[in-house]
Amino acid sequence: MENDFSECGQEFYQWPKIHAGPVYGWRHAARSASGNGVTRITHQEKITDFFNSIANVPPELMAQVGLTGTMTLRDAHAALIGKALTAKENYLFLTGNPGIGKTTAIVEFLKQHMDEGFLFLYISPRIQVNRDIIEKFKQGDRLCDDRLFCINSNSDIIKSNMGRCTVQYQTNLIQGEFTEKGVHFLDSDMILMRREEYQQRLHQTMEDLIQDGGQRTRGVLSSVCDAIGTMVERGLSNNIIATVSVQSFKKTAHGKDTLEHFSKIFRTVYNEREGFVNPAKMQAISQRIKHMFVMIDEITGDDSGVEFYGWRHAARSAALVNWRETMS
Repeated sequence: MENDFSECGQEFYQWPKIHAGPVYGWRHAARSASGNGVTRITHQEKITDFFNSIANVPPELMAQVGLTGTMTLRDAHAALIGKALTAKENYLFLTGNPGIGKTTAIVEFLKQHMDEGFLFLYISPRIQVNRDIIEKFKQGDRLCDDRLFCINSNSDIIKSNMGRCTVQYQTNLIQGEFTEKGVHFLDSDMILMRREEYQQRLHQTMEDLIQDGGQRTRGVLSSVCDAIGTMVERGLSNNIIATVSVQSFKKTAHGKDTLEHFSKIFRTVYNEREGFVNPAKMQAISQRIKHMFVMIDEITGDDSGVEFYGWRHAARSAALVNWRETMS
């Protein structure tokens, strides 16, 4: 990288210090320059301790992290996640740059542990990203295992069903519409039908104003958590994949917030009035569903998205903090 001395005098002044040259070197170079008095220098930067994600990890680094053989950075990253997931720790906090393979590693782990049961909840503001999560569990047009039960929801799905508690579902075993404990489960065909009906309810009151003639809508996260809680309670599936599209962290005038909905997932095991967990019920659930993953994508463009990392505190009343201990 080449820069004119007149444009990077400060950097050139620091160069002799870094390379142990005389401090007066830059002044001497400036005085001895020909022409317009400007000296052109060549500056090269070298990045150290950097590994390409598709390149092999050096053997010494492999040994430091307890891995053997030859692996790319992505494969080594996935292997380390796999080791952490099978360890005895109750919680794993996983973060990293986009594309490093966080989600892929989790998906592969779940596919290998279908018999143990799991709940995978993915939260993102982007509808297409949520759809891609479910696609990772597919083979062709079908899910890769008949035991999988996938649900997702967003504001459009709820509005198209008159604002009621609604999720779109996909499983290899059933289709059509059904309702459980006030939660409406619609397949893809029913979603399209509801959207057509929703469009008919829109009426133009002015040239530039469109109003919805439907009812007040349920919240997206509230609907998904209600659906998960219903599936766990009724035993609809032991392998649940849920994706939800939300745009923001919200607080109400009564001091509650969006995170309160997480407590609905295990509402049957916690006595809110008495403030204790029913051990027998928690044990029964943990024998069916051993693993739980909550992945949070970028929620908002401001600091409020960080609040979603407090889901564990909101779910404390649902006994999630004792999830691993209960299985022993």
